[in-house]
Amino acid sequence: VDTKRSRPKIQNRVGNHLKYIMKNIKFLIFNFVFVVFTTLIMFSCDKDPCEGVACMNEGVCVEGTCVCEPGYEGSDCGVLWRDKMLGNYSMMTFCDGIEDGPYSTILSASSFSDLKLDLSFNNSIEQVSIELIMTGENMFEIPFQPACNGCSAIEGSGSRSVSTGVITLDIMDADINCVITLTPQ
Repeated sequence: VDTKRSRPKIQNRVGNHLKYIMKNIKFLIFNFVFVVFTTLIMFSCDKDPCEGVACMNEGVCVEGTCVCEPGYEGSDCGVLWRDKMLGNYSMMTFCDGIEDGPYSTILSASSFSDLKLDLSFNNSIEQVSIELIMTGENMFEIPFQPACNGCSAIEGSGSRSVSTGVITLDIMDADINCVITLTPQ
């Protein structure tokens, strides 16, 4: 056996084998670093602030807090705006400088919408019913509507005092401007 010829073959095999091992070590190191980096990123992320937060009535969780659809409030959007306004009121009217009342009246929930309220009272002449639409937590719109049989159509707006609960409505028809004050009983 010629040893001069076999040495280069052995050296080539050893060299190729070392290249193969080095290539695999680089591959293993790269994979190890990739797995460690990915694991660190996955487990170091902040916890979702909306995890476990349940918003009702189509409310949406943003940064751990429910953002409610119009008509709803509360930490979970479970309270209707109108619910705090339902009940019995003492009503006074001031129409073109003439004061009338007090009348007992009821503000009730409309069956047509969570944003609608019905104000009903008898003004000693006839039964009057006025629909109010909530445009904000303490704001109302009174859409163009007849208030009673044979009455001219009315429209207007109103608001509720947060501190006293008193509701003030500004109502207009073709001839008269009225301010109606509803005081909770």
